[in-house]
Amino acid sequence: MGALPRGDRRGVADRVLLLRRRRARADHGTPRYPRPLRNRRRRRRAALARVRARSSAGLPEPAAALIASQLDIALSSIAPGRLNAERDARGEHIAQAVAISAFGSCRVADLDALRAWLADRALGHDGPLALLRSAVDRLRRDRVMRPGLTVLERIVAAARSDAEQEIHRRVSALLTPILQDGLDELLVVSAGATAAPVKQLGQETRSVGRIGESIEKLELLRSLQAEDWDLEVIPANRRRMLAQYVRHATSQAIGRRDPVFRHPALLAFCAEAAARVTDEIVDLFDDGVGIQHAKARRALVKLKLDVADSANASVVLLGELLEILLDPEIPDPQVRQAVWQRATPEQLQLALDLAAEIKRPLEDNHVEQLGERYNAARQFAPRLLATLRLRANPDGEALLAAVDVLRDLNRRGARKVPDDAPVGFVPRSWRPYVHPPEGGIDRHHWELCLLSELRGALRAGEIWVQGSRRYTDPERFLIPRTDWPTARPGVLHDLELPASADERVGQLLERTARHRDVLDRDLQADEADVTIGEQGNLSVKRLRAEPRDPNVDELAKEIANQLPVIDLPDLLIEVDRWTGFTRQLTHAGGSAPRRADHARHLFAALIAQACNLGTGRMARASDLSPAQVGWTSEWYLRHETLEAATGRIVDHQSTITLAQRMGTGERSSSDGKRRRVSAESQQARALPRYFGRERGLTHYAFVSDQHTHFATRVIRTTVRDATYALDGILDNRSQLPIRIHSTDTAGYSDIIFALFDLLGLQFAPRLAGLPDTRLWLTGPAHDSPAGRLLKNRLKLDLIHRQWDELLRVAGSLDQGTVTASLLVSRLHAQQRRSMLAAALQDYGRLVKTEFVLRYLTGPVERRGIHRQLNKGESIFALEDAVFYGNEGRIRLQTLDRQSTQAAALALVSAAIVTWNTHHMNEIVDRERAAGRLLDDVDLARLSPAIHAHINLNGRYHIHPDQPPRHLSPGRDTLATYR
Repeated sequence: MGALPRGDRRGVADRVLLLRRRRARADHGTPRYPRPLRNRRRRRRAALARVRARSSAGLPEPAAALIASQLDIALSSIAPGRLNAERDARGEHIAQAVAISAFGSCRVADLDALRAWLADRALGHDGPLALLRSAVDRLRRDRVMRPGLTVLERIVAAARSDAEQEIHRRVSALLTPILQDGLDELLVVSAGATAAPVKQLGQETRSVGRIGESIEKLELLRSLQAEDWDLEVIPANRRRMLAQYVRHATSQAIGRRDPVFRHPALLAFCAEAAARVTDEIVDLFDDGVGIQHAKARRALVKLKLDVADSANASVVLLGELLEILLDPEIPDPQVRQAVWQRATPEQLQLALDLAAEIKRPLEDNHVEQLGERYNAARQFAPRLLATLRLRANPDGEALLAAVDVLRDLNRRGARKVPDDAPVGFVPRSWRPYVHPPEGGIDRHHWELCLLSELRGALRAGEIWVQGSRRYTDPERFLIPRTDWPTARPGVLHDLELPASADERVGQLLERTARHRDVLDRDLQADEADVTIGEQGNLSVKRLRAEPRDPNVDELAKEIANQLPVIDLPDLLIEVDRWTGFTRQLTHAGGSAPRRADHARHLFAALIAQACNLGTGRMARASDLSPAQVGWTSEWYLRHETLEAATGRIVDHQSTITLAQRMGTGERSSSDGKRRRVSAESQQARALPRYFGRERGLTHYAFVSDQHTHFATRVIRTTVRDATYALDGILDNRSQLPIRIHSTDTAGYSDIIFALFDLLGLQFAPRLAGLPDTRLWLTGPAHDSPAGRLLKNRLKLDLIHRQWDELLRVAGSLDQGTVTASLLVSRLHAQQRRSMLAAALQDYGRLVKTEFVLRYLTGPVERRGIHRQLNKGESIFALEDAVFYGNEGRIRLQTLDRQSTQAAALALVSAAIVTWNTHHMNEIVDRERAAGRLLDDVDLARLSPAIHAHINLNGRYHIHPDQPPRHLSPGRDTLATYR
């Protein structure tokens, strides 16, 4: 309609008819048309009917405004209610529109076919709004006239009911009367209990001392045989949605649902809970063993401190006695007499007794102190070993045999370990304690050693747990071997990898030689940043800070002072109008919002999470119902939907001209932000360097070179950042073309270098301790300063033998078969025994060597990495200001809720950066339009991670139906500009 000429009011509808006629003749022959319409009312109805035939989703407001202006009528006069009231010519005009648009009328057969098609789609996702949009799209594709909205609503409802019936039919073989009764009993609150079993199953056990609660939950699920159910007949997305519904809904609400829906939903929830609780038990076992080791180490440190003074006195005495023995002026017969003059026999005996007491083995470790923790380990180990269904790969069979012996001892109540019990798993450091001088096997140390080695084997995947998701057979993490021959060509094509290791290794070695030669030339400069000694000793000058350009600082101040002052709710509402990110925040059960004020509560819940306020405090600050804000947060805010919403915001920001000046979107970085935890949480860990006497966790954030925070993970502070460096890249929900990724030193390992390279990405960490970094060569040593850096020799035969497995790992990560952090943690734990992990490590050493030589060739690479990491620091500073509630301490207990809060914080951070970028870009455009010359280089150094003009706290006025309120900028806007 926008292409039609303006002017002749009466001729607009006639021109529409003429265009439709020509198109219809070309496509469908020559139909019969009525004479041109001359009555204004009829022209209006006919034009709208034709638009409606083409736009089955309803008349867009811009189209309605255009038609109203061309026909010289008021926009209000074409409201749907008024049009429906004008029945005199409606049927005639609809028929004409159908004929002109070549749409067929909607018949019963069309509705039946639509219902069947929607029912099939509803098997995977039965959200009513999504199904309604799919129905409209399907009708448009089939060129069928859309029926009334109420008809479509009935079709959608019928399709959802059909899908529920089909799901129930598929699992009916499992739903015996006994199982149905058992599932319904999960909804009943027993006498003395505070919650129904189904709600207890959804709760996370937060400490090792309560591991018995997790075991009881798994035993309850096993009484239903939940681990043995085959639910593959239900689509994976449907299973996830059903489980989410049960997890969020009250037991009373679940009980009111029809059994056709209720029982499959409980099946999906229990199956998911069985795997989750099994993982939880293994995690608690890992924590329990780790706690005992940590306490033993602290006991050893305390012992050394306690005996330090006594040991020092003994050393002084020994020195004096040795002086006497070595004094040549004292004749041999008089040596004893000289010793007695220095110390009496009683003093010497006391010194000898003390030496025997504080004497430590040559391999001084905490194993002896760990033996004193035996009773603490026995509080959880026997029941746990009896519960877990352990299985072994070939490397773990000997250890599993020892576990079976321990289970038998526990079952019989025996105390003595048989002389023929397996001991091949015992490391050398444990052997003096497991095999004491008096003979036999020490039960305490043998069992503690077994538990310690079992912990490591579970981490490495040598021992795996049946029914677990994260501790299952590592082979299930990868593309199945039977499917690999078919999938291999696609993986090679998608990742642009050669089929042979020779070609890839040759490329790496060629680049390494080229960077080595460049570095040799750079070393000849008078003021080279890098120097290499005769023995290959490396020295790198500290990277000088970039001088701040006064022009850039002044420009930043001018732009910041022109930014409108805005409240945080209005900022989020405005960004939502640009991006529609709230459409990604869907109901966990797939339902459509019913409340007219849903948007108000959704924004309130989002701010409550991001600002760490809690729903009660947020409700009081925004004059909303605490119960409704809490309900909205529970049902609509989840980590996966929040990251999808953040992706929409990031995508919009990347289209802004100023953002494209700041970066290309191809570079990113990740780093961890330590946050204190004031609640009891399994994720929280003590780290005195950051938390003092408190405990905390890490928000591991991924930030683009355009300053947007596009992904986040909640991890323990004791876990290496490198484990999660790939997660945000591979699970990136935005359209950013990430190609180069940087981390700090803690974020890298040889295996990470290998995986990034195999996935077609470039890993560029900031390296501390460069002189101690080991570099590798595969051929003859190169006699040059740079060549002397490559001191360690690497054999390539393992890479060649395992190349196909390396490709399978890369393909599995690329296709999402396994979470990157899960696979990386297994590979790091396997380095000492796995051929695959060893091959990846060798390949990563080649990649790392090439990168380090390039890193040393000049400050440009190092400065680019440093600049990108600084962008991450600026985002952390912004998020510290946003996350002000409870003094920045996290009060949530479970990982699921902590991850949701971290994702909400990332979303709000991205929204602030996007809003700032948008308005800063408008200011730049105004300045340039006024004739001011602004250098793109200066604009690239601006930061949108500022917040002085944003009211982050106080009273929150949330009105999504009103225009955002922009206040005039104040002169102190830059008070907190960084």
